[in-house]
Amino acid sequence: MVPYGTVDEPEVEPWRLPPRLGLRRLDRINPSSYQSLKLCRLKGVWIGTHARQLLPSSPQAHLGRIIHKVLEMAGSGQIDAEADFDGAWQACLEEEERKISTSWNERHFTLLSKAIDDYEVRREQCRLLTNEIIAKGPRIASQEGKGAVRERFIQTSDGAVGGYPDLITFAQGGAMISDFKTGRIFDPDAEPLLKTLDEGYAMQLKLYACAVVSTYGVMPISLRIEGLDGSKHKVTFDVSECDAILGEARRTLGEINSIIESPNLSHGEKLSALASPSPHSCKFCRYRPCCPPYLSQRAKDPEAGWPVDASGEVAEKKVLGNGKLIIRLKAKDSPNAVAVRGLDPCRHPALDPLPKRAYLFDLDKETSTQCLRQNMFTTIFVD
Repeated sequence: MVPYGTVDEPEVEPWRLPPRLGLRRLDRINPSSYQSLKLCRLKGVWIGTHARQLLPSSPQAHLGRIIHKVLEMAGSGQIDAEADFDGAWQACLEEEERKISTSWNERHFTLLSKAIDDYEVRREQCRLLTNEIIAKGPRIASQEGKGAVRERFIQTSDGAVGGYPDLITFAQGGAMISDFKTGRIFDPDAEPLLKTLDEGYAMQLKLYACAVVSTYGVMPISLRIEGLDGSKHKVTFDVSECDAILGEARRTLGEINSIIESPNLSHGEKLSALASPSPHSCKFCRYRPCCPPYLSQRAKDPEAGWPVDASGEVAEKKVLGNGKLIIRLKAKDSPNAVAVRGLDPCRHPALDPLPKRAYLFDLDKETSTQCLRQNMFTTIFVD
């Protein structure tokens, strides 16, 4: 079994839960994941140290990686004509789908064109944006603060914050920083008509602004979020605000590493000190199967709107006429069994042979409170 805290999956039975996920010192804060770290420091540490993700990424996330790679190729001159787009897209698609096919809990996403409803729309949006980049000519990488750079690593003077902004364009008077988003851009919790930019994206660009000053000695004059649909959204900022966010990030990094490296805290105490479990922060967390603070908090407040997860002794397993499985789980603190329907046996090797206990994550609720159903993200672990 490969130790947890690495990016590799165990070669044998990866559906068995490990005793725990490891904790390693966080070398720096990446602006792109700073919002996740603010919501839950523990999640941010696991993201930043490349701990193995226990739950699957979405097909949309995989498509986003393809789009970013194609745009990067266009910006660096690897695609120099419109006719090159199809070949570049296909190569990137095949590489991403190859990676998906080797993942035990993502391989049913292998055909992204079938897993994503608006796949063709987003592909054509990427084509149009690629053509726009080609028309402007390749970005010329520069360490002297001239021309433009794409996907170049930058960091603050102390190395506390660093990452890869999508595009920095140097112009008379300063630098323009752009970040491309392949998904939503606006805050989903804000009033829809106001179209408020996602706060995490704004903080990301402001941290990049500080890193640009340290790396190139050039002041940013523009921060911009660009959507795949060609929309461009200006992020307002001032120097004092960026400095304040950087100061907060530095303090956060120091506090996190102080906890991780403390000789006076047990592993469990470190997890509790770093974690901020809530329905909002845990909903899309891919590490929660091995997060004791999450499991403890949802047990204390089970009606708080947590992700639809379930666990218990497997009291029964049936194969239905359509080939799907139904299992019944008995929790130790409940007299009633919970039925989980629609399980695809090909997706859930943990159920063969029948385990004593099972831990199911990302389910859908049915009308009855005692019935749950598989969805495309459902993942099952056993001891």
